[in-house]
Amino acid sequence: MTKKRTEYLYQLTGTIQSQKPKKASSKSKYAHQPYYVLTVNLEKPYEHIKTIQIFPSRLTNPKI
Repeated sequence: MTKKRTEYLYQLTGTIQSQKPKKASSKSKYAHQPYYVLTVNLEKPYEHIKTIQIFPSRLTNPKI
């Protein structure tokens, strides 16, 4: 059975290098909601991930 993408929980270990505020497109289902684009430095095995998009309510700690 397959889950929706929003039902998965990812636990990533690393640090946030920078965060840039953005707003969702008016055509998105999250229209005009603010979110952050985080530049991250993750530990293995996720070294290939360079940016993460996240809503402010989910960003609680500078360590991820």
